[in-house]
Amino acid sequence: SFVITAAIMQRAIRLISFDATGTLFRVKGGVGHVYSRLCSQFLSRPTRWKDEKEFGDEIQKRFLVAWKEMNKQHPAYGHPHISSYSWWGRVVKHTFADVGYNKDQLEGAFPRMYDSLYHAFETGDHWEVFPEVKQVLTELTKEERYKLGIISNFDSRLHKVISSLALDQFFPQHDLVILSGEVGHEKPDSAIYGALLQAADLPASACLHVGDDITKDHKGARAVGMNTIIVDRNQPVSSEPLPNNTRESSSSSPSLSSSDPVVISNLTTLQNMLPNIRPNHDIRI
Repeated sequence: SFVITAAIMQRAIRLISFDATGTLFRVKGGVGHVYSRLCSQFLSRPTRWKDEKEFGDEIQKRFLVAWKEMNKQHPAYGHPHISSYSWWGRVVKHTFADVGYNKDQLEGAFPRMYDSLYHAFETGDHWEVFPEVKQVLTELTKEERYKLGIISNFDSRLHKVISSLALDQFFPQHDLVILSGEVGHEKPDSAIYGALLQAADLPASACLHVGDDITKDHKGARAVGMNTIIVDRNQPVSSEPLPNNTRESSSSSPSLSSSDPVVISNLTTLQNMLPNIRPNHDIRI
C-alpha cells in the first residue's frame, strides 16, 4: 500500500480536535470524593456511612446512575430547554437523596451546597491535566499548519476550566471549542462533529479527532469521515516506536480512517504518529 511521506501528511491533516475529560484532564480523585469533601461543609455524613472513602465511593455510584438517567431524559445538558445549572441541580439532588439525606436536610442546606459544588467544577482546583498534555500541545502549536480544537460532552463551564488549567492558550479559536451543552448535540451525534467542521471550514478528511471513548470519539468522528485516534491510558506505556504503541496493525503506517481504532497509551505517541500515518482515503494528493 502507498506509504505517505511526512511532508504530504503534514499538508493532509489540518485540524486536530481533542476530547476533554479523560483525554486532556480528569477530576482529581473522582467526582464522588470531591462531592463528599465539599458537602461536608454543609451537611453531616449520614450515620450509616462510617468511612469517608466508602461514602465517597457510594456517592460516585449514585452520581453515575443519576447522571445517566438525567442525560437520557434531557441530553446535552438540556440545551436549549434547561439551563446547565438547573440540569446539574437535579442530578446532584438525586445523588444526595440516594445516599441517605432526607428531604428536610436537603431543603435546608441544598441551595448553598449545590451552588458551591457547581462553581467548584468551573475552576482548576478539582481537575488535573495529564502529565504529557501541555508539552504535546506546545509542540503541536509550534506546527502552525495545525489548527487545534475541542469537542466535548460538557457544559459551558469548560471554557473556565481550560482557562484555569492554562490550556486555553492552545485553543485560541473559541469557535473550535465545541460543547454539547452549547450546541444541543452530544457525541457520538454527527451534528456535533459537523459543527466543528463548519467552524473550521475544512473537509472531514483533513481533520483528526483524538479521544478516549470508542463509541463517542472513534465511531462518532468516523461517521462523518474524520480520522481518529483513541487514547487508552490504562494500557502499558511502551518506549518502542510505532507501531508497537498501537493495536492497529503491524503496518509501518497505521491508518486512522479504519473502522478499527488506532489506540495509543498517551498523547506523546501522537507526535510520533503524525508523520507516519495514512490519511483518510477521501484526501486527494
